[in-house]
Amino acid sequence: MVNDMVSDVIEVLSKEAEERKLKATERANQPLPEFIKSIDSTAVVYTISPKLLPFAQLNSESFLQKVKSEFSIQFRKPPINSDQLVAFGINPNDLTEDKITQMLLNQNNPQLAFEHGRYKTGSNKFVVIKHIEITSESIGVEVEGVTEIAEDIVSQIFNIFWGCCNADANWDSNEVQKSLQLKQYKTITKITLGGKTNGILNPKLVEFLDANMFTNLNIGKKALPYSQYDNFKPAEEWNGSWSLEDFDFTVAAFNNNTLRTEQTTIQFVTSTKEDRGRGVLRVTTTLPYQDHVEFISSLVESMSV
Repeated sequence: MVNDMVSDVIEVLSKEAEERKLKATERANQPLPEFIKSIDSTAVVYTISPKLLPFAQLNSESFLQKVKSEFSIQFRKPPINSDQLVAFGINPNDLTEDKITQMLLNQNNPQLAFEHGRYKTGSNKFVVIKHIEITSESIGVEVEGVTEIAEDIVSQIFNIFWGCCNADANWDSNEVQKSLQLKQYKTITKITLGGKTNGILNPKLVEFLDANMFTNLNIGKKALPYSQYDNFKPAEEWNGSWSLEDFDFTVAAFNNNTLRTEQTTIQFVTSTKEDRGRGVLRVTTTLPYQDHVEFISSLVESMSV
């Protein structure tokens, strides 16, 4: 009876993992909304109870092999001062990946990192994994794709970790989920607003700047360098324009449950010279991808009214 119950639980957890991977793959293969030119990255970081990752029990060699095999990813070696190693009688050339891993795991705050990997989303299709970082208190993943992929990688890393400890623990189990303490997201996309970004500003402010940038108050003329050819005075003849390039929204709030004040920033940046004045911006939010898209979609819609 007990064995049957355990088998049923394992089957349910395995099904949840399969459904999560299927959802991530389906979402990754969906076309981008018209206003999104590209997904630069999405990331998720879970803060966890230190008890969730028993580094002392980890078969590090097996863990490295399985993670690299599953995600075609490289182990990221930390910066190593060769002179200091020599001073301690250690030959830098003798430091294999496994030895470096052991050094990282023997620290007060054990940590491992991987970079430049792939998450398969179909035949000859994949999403780039920018990095995976694991510490005694967190698991973080950043990918060049949707948030669901980063979420799925976190769960797989956790399950591989416990498998290399010769123990049973599953990311989807109630016990593990109750031990998660904090979840943080980040999404960066390149978007187009279909023209100048000035439409975000109050129309009266736009009218004022249009009227005074190169005429009347001549704000633009006076703000630009004064040349000897203009007798070190604002030039008389200018063909100029202005546009809103970089701007932030700062969000701050007090959480009545955690009794903590949290703050975040929504950032809009023109990343290249070619994009200036074209309404093409790189947008960074601390939102999951779908919420990020909903925000940008509503913003674009509000500007077209």
